[in-house]
Parts: sequence; structure tokens; C-alpha cells
Amino acid sequence: MSEETKDGFKIVGVGVVEKGGKLLITQRRYDDHLGGVWEFPGGKKRPEEDDRACIERELREELGIEVKAGGHLETIRYSYPDRRLELRFYSCTLEGGEPKALEVQDFRWVHPNELIYYQFPKADRDLVGRLAKRADQN
Repeated sequence: MSEETKDGFKIVGVGVVEKGGKLLITQRRYDDHLGGVWEFPGGKKRPEEDDRACIERELREELGIEVKAGGHLETIRYSYPDRRLELRFYSCTLEGGEPKALEVQDFRWVHPNELIYYQFPKADRDLVGRLAKRADQN
């Protein structure tokens, strides 16, 4: 069972994991909603979890890694024709393990300015653009 906001948006915890100046992105399984697109890893929040616990659990399940979810980066609300999502993005540090494609099609470590070369869901595009632009300024 996933948690929703009072106005019906499913809450999704999303981890922006950085390692060595690169960000971890995952590719959705082809038979999933938005199959084949790339995204920052995460998933639906359970009612008994806080945002950080959700992200830490989802990345353990999807990729077999241990992360520590830190500061809140951004919240984005987006309505697709068949679902409404509230995406809660948090910066994360890798605490243990190496990613494996357990519940995702693929994964990559990419430099932030390379994000623009990957197809992301419409809901993520503004954040992707800001991360890439910030990298270009550094």
C-alpha cells in the first residue's frame, strides 16, 4: 500500500546519489509505466515510512545498495493521464555495496552535464536541467 497526499497524489521518494562527481540514474523496466526511460532511483512511500526511510528501502530493493538519505532537494508534483505523483527528491550518499540491476532495466553513473543525453520522464526534466546547468557552472 502506498501513501497519498490528501488531494490524491501518490508520494514517491527519490534519491539523488552522488559518487565521485557522478550521479546514479536507473532505467525503468520496459514493461513498466514509462518503460525504458531513465530516472533517479526511488519508489512509492509506504504509510509507516518517512521520506528518507522510503528512499533507503527502495534503493536497497532496486539496486542492492545502502544509502543514507540526506537533505531535501525539491518536491515536484506532476499529473500524467493515468496517475498523479508527488516526487520528493533527496540527496543521498552511498554507504555500502555496488549497484546491481535487481528491479531496474539498467543503471549508470553519469556526470551531471551528461544527464541531458538521457530520456527522463516529463516530471523530472526541470530538475535534470538544473543539475546539468549547475555542473556546467562549476
